[in-house]
Amino acid sequence: MNPLTSNDAAASSPSSSVAPNEQILNSVSPFPPSLTSGPSLGTIAAWMDPSGVIYIASDDQDPPYQGEAVNPSWLTTDTPAVELAMSRNDVYLAWLTSDGSINLGSAADGWQQATVLAEAKSAKSGPALLFSDEGNLLYVAWQNAKGYLNFGTVDANGNFRSSATKYAIDSRPSLMLDGENFYVLSGGASLGSGGPMLMFLSADQGKSFNSVNPPLPFFSVGPPALVNLNGTYCIVYAAPPGSTLTAVYTNTAFNFFSSPAQYSDSCYAGGPAAVLSTDGTSITTGWSYNSTDSRQHHITLAELPTYTGNSAANLRRADAPISSPQLSGLDKLYRVGAPVGEPNRCPDPTTVYDPASGKCVSKLGCWGGCVLSSVNPYKGFFNPIAYAICVARCTK
Repeated sequence: MNPLTSNDAAASSPSSSVAPNEQILNSVSPFPPSLTSGPSLGTIAAWMDPSGVIYIASDDQDPPYQGEAVNPSWLTTDTPAVELAMSRNDVYLAWLTSDGSINLGSAADGWQQATVLAEAKSAKSGPALLFSDEGNLLYVAWQNAKGYLNFGTVDANGNFRSSATKYAIDSRPSLMLDGENFYVLSGGASLGSGGPMLMFLSADQGKSFNSVNPPLPFFSVGPPALVNLNGTYCIVYAAPPGSTLTAVYTNTAFNFFSSPAQYSDSCYAGGPAAVLSTDGTSITTGWSYNSTDSRQHHITLAELPTYTGNSAANLRRADAPISSPQLSGLDKLYRVGAPVGEPNRCPDPTTVYDPASGKCVSKLGCWGGCVLSSVNPYKGFFNPIAYAICVARCTK
């Protein structure tokens, strides 16, 4: 069955205007993109094209979000997950293959080598990624072949540990970290009519989970995205029956909810992605456009407000930029150029230190050029997102 031509639901009747600052890209995908961002670094999106090839793009490109194929041999059948690991100066991708395995790759080697995290026939949908400086761990979650939530971690040495939980889910999961609280969310099947939102909480780095009760009082097509607004949360989801782009704002106890803010956009295969923007003034969201015209299946991005004026008496209004824990940590980035008193890592003047790979590379080569072009000229920080986009071109 071709997901681009089957199960196309008509866009819902407009209940409001289109999402703010909407950008409809030239790229098309049968599934929504994934998103990750970092302070002063930008936002990076990842998606699959109709043939399964994985593309990445960022808002720092000129023009923004021009897709670059990562590795033609990396093919997926679901939304690929992308995640920035600031303290590792790296960007990761994880994806589901047609044989039901979960693979992981990173920009550090120029998107060349893939590591199999879950063997064939073990996964049904997903995965999702999230990096935490606490323990220097990369978290991975997916729906296993039996329909249960699987959860694992990859440490700095590449060691992978995973286990199945007792919780059944109907969609690929999404992840969010708030301090010591780790949230996993799911909704109804991506190509279905929607189902109840489920949320699971871990306070021990994913070693154990508990279901959040009572469950969220909303239904979702595909997984909802939970965004940390530093004291409040926003849930972005595709509401049935029309898979309508919707945002609702809540407190951290999940016992007060604003009235849902619905937009006139419909999300094909549901599951819109959402992250706090790099300047903390908006929520960047992305989906695959659902319509009956030429916009059908085009990757679409928009900027949602960080607060709602509708029934939000118990929610903090965020007029000022939000400094979110998920966007902290500029001190984790490598500052190119040895500070006073620190030995030069690459004494050969024809080479430059590559913070992603930890190697000295030629300044005249593609990787060295990507390092040099990915340094903020004013602050001197290495930008892993710019590097990830650049090295995708090195093997072409």
